[in-house]
Amino acid sequence: MSAGVTHLIKPDFLPAADHAAMLEYALSHEDQCLPSATGQGQGSPHRQSLEFKDMGPCRAILRDALIAVLPDTARAIGVTLGPKLRYDGSMNAHTDGAYYRPHVDIGGAVARRSRVLSAVYYFHRTPRGFTGGDLRLFRLDQTGAFVDIPPTDNQLVVFPSMIPHEVRPVSVPSGDFADARFAVNLWVHNMPDKPASAPEN
Repeated sequence: MSAGVTHLIKPDFLPAADHAAMLEYALSHEDQCLPSATGQGQGSPHRQSLEFKDMGPCRAILRDALIAVLPDTARAIGVTLGPKLRYDGSMNAHTDGAYYRPHVDIGGAVARRSRVLSAVYYFHRTPRGFTGGDLRLFRLDQTGAFVDIPPTDNQLVVFPSMIPHEVRPVSVPSGDFADARFAVNLWVHNMPDKPASAPEN
């Protein structure tokens, strides 16, 4: 992997029916959203967003779509995948005033240390009811240098989990949950060999 920002953008990532299913699930499960947690727990000033307690069918929809393009995608951004992979993820709603300050997706908790690839899928209602919320990816070779990627509907962004990144502040003038910036995050782990009886996913 080069020292600079390495990422891949896949527009129109999901078929229309799957995209619609993701949005319908998010809009119908507002009551399952809780404040997102960080290593400092819920309510940390490092992050303000909502996280769905259950991703329902959304996890499998996105995981299966990612798996279909994973070898070529990982190769394109310089990430080496091992023979045994594991996936974890979260589904978030960024409402008015939400943000996530600079961080990386590896380190800290043991469960995060094996992450090698991060994927973020964006979806929202049309017309879009929010502004802001760009994904800012920082370069590793130039202090303070970055690229901003707008959260375009039905778009997937993939990057190495070691890349520092942040979610820029979101504005939702209506205050309506349905106008939020929705995203599903999936992380791909390289896993050591384990006995055949151990779960892979």
